[in-house]
Amino acid sequence: MGCNTPTACTTLDGVYNALPPVRKAPKQEFVERMAEACKCSEQTIRMWICGTQVPSSELAVDALLDAMVKYGYIESKDCVNKEKFFKKQLMQEQEQEV
Repeated sequence: MGCNTPTACTTLDGVYNALPPVRKAPKQEFVERMAEACKCSEQTIRMWICGTQVPSSELAVDALLDAMVKYGYIESKDCVNKEKFFKKQLMQEQEQEV
Protein backbone atom coordinates (compact mmCIF):
# COMPACT_ATOMS: atom_id res chain seq x y z
CA MET A 1 0.00 0.00 0.00
CA GLY A 2 1.46 3.34 -0.98
CA CYS A 3 0.85 6.81 0.34
CA ASN A 4 -1.42 9.14 -1.58
CA THR A 5 0.64 12.22 -0.75
CA PRO A 6 4.24 12.58 0.39
CA THR A 7 3.17 13.86 3.83
CA ALA A 8 0.43 11.26 4.43
CA CYS A 9 2.85 8.70 5.83
CA THR A 10 4.93 11.03 7.98
CA THR A 11 2.70 10.63 11.05
CA LEU A 12 0.84 7.74 12.65
CA ASP A 13 -2.51 9.42 12.19
CA GLY A 14 -1.60 10.12 8.56
CA VAL A 15 -0.99 6.44 7.93
CA TYR A 16 -4.18 5.51 9.80
CA ASN A 17 -6.31 8.07 7.97
CA ALA A 18 -4.91 6.94 4.59
CA LEU A 19 -6.28 3.42 5.13
CA PRO A 20 -9.36 2.61 3.04
CA PRO A 21 -12.63 2.05 4.91
CA VAL A 22 -13.57 -1.60 5.34
CA ARG A 23 -17.06 -2.99 5.80
CA LYS A 24 -17.58 -4.70 9.14
CA ALA A 25 -17.79 -8.46 9.36
CA PRO A 26 -21.45 -9.52 9.00
CA LYS A 27 -21.60 -11.22 12.40
CA GLN A 28 -20.07 -8.20 14.16
CA GLU A 29 -22.54 -5.91 12.41
CA PHE A 30 -25.40 -8.18 13.52
CA VAL A 31 -24.27 -8.09 17.16
CA GLU A 32 -23.86 -4.31 17.10
CA ARG A 33 -27.27 -3.73 15.51
CA MET A 34 -29.05 -6.04 17.96
CA ALA A 35 -27.30 -4.50 20.96
CA GLU A 36 -28.32 -1.02 19.85
CA ALA A 37 -31.92 -2.10 19.26
CA CYS A 38 -32.17 -3.85 22.63
CA LYS A 39 -30.28 -1.12 24.50
CA CYS A 40 -27.86 -3.65 25.93
CA SER A 41 -24.19 -4.50 25.53
CA GLU A 42 -22.73 -6.46 22.66
CA GLN A 43 -21.56 -8.99 25.25
CA THR A 44 -25.18 -9.55 26.31
CA ILE A 45 -26.17 -10.30 22.72
CA ARG A 46 -23.29 -12.76 22.46
CA MET A 47 -24.44 -14.44 25.69
CA TRP A 48 -27.92 -14.84 24.21
CA ILE A 49 -26.43 -16.32 21.04
CA CYS A 50 -24.25 -18.87 22.83
CA GLY A 51 -27.00 -19.85 25.27
CA THR A 52 -25.45 -18.58 28.49
CA GLN A 53 -28.30 -16.13 29.09
CA VAL A 54 -31.76 -15.27 27.79
CA PRO A 55 -33.39 -11.83 27.69
CA SER A 56 -34.87 -10.85 31.02
CA SER A 57 -37.91 -9.11 29.55
CA GLU A 58 -40.45 -9.55 26.81
CA LEU A 59 -39.63 -6.00 25.68
CA ALA A 60 -36.05 -7.05 24.92
CA VAL A 61 -37.26 -10.03 22.90
CA ASP A 62 -39.67 -7.83 20.95
CA ALA A 63 -36.95 -5.22 20.31
CA LEU A 64 -34.61 -7.97 19.11
CA LEU A 65 -37.18 -9.44 16.74
CA ASP A 66 -38.23 -6.00 15.46
CA ALA A 67 -34.59 -5.21 14.65
CA MET A 68 -34.12 -8.57 12.96
CA VAL A 69 -37.09 -7.80 10.71
CA LYS A 70 -35.90 -4.22 10.09
CA TYR A 71 -32.46 -5.37 8.93
CA GLY A 72 -33.80 -8.32 6.93
CA TYR A 73 -32.46 -11.16 9.07
CA ILE A 74 -35.95 -12.65 9.34
CA GLU A 75 -39.09 -11.97 7.28
CA SER A 76 -41.49 -11.53 10.16
CA LYS A 77 -41.80 -11.91 13.93
CA ASP A 78 -44.52 -14.45 13.22
CA CYS A 79 -41.99 -16.96 11.88
CA VAL A 80 -40.32 -17.17 15.32
CA ASN A 81 -41.42 -19.37 18.19
CA LYS A 82 -40.38 -17.20 21.14
CA GLU A 83 -40.47 -20.20 23.47
CA LYS A 84 -37.75 -21.99 21.49
CA PHE A 85 -35.85 -19.11 19.92
CA PHE A 86 -32.97 -18.95 22.38
CA LYS A 87 -30.43 -21.76 22.75
CA LYS A 88 -30.72 -21.76 26.55
CA GLN A 89 -34.45 -22.38 26.29
CA LEU A 90 -33.83 -25.38 24.04
CA MET A 91 -31.17 -26.79 26.37
CA GLN A 92 -33.50 -26.47 29.36
CA GLU A 93 -36.28 -28.18 27.42
CA GLN A 94 -33.98 -31.06 26.50
CA GLU A 95 -32.87 -31.46 30.13
CA GLN A 96 -36.49 -31.73 31.22
CA GLU A 97 -37.13 -34.47 28.68
CA VAL A 98 -34.30 -36.63 30.07
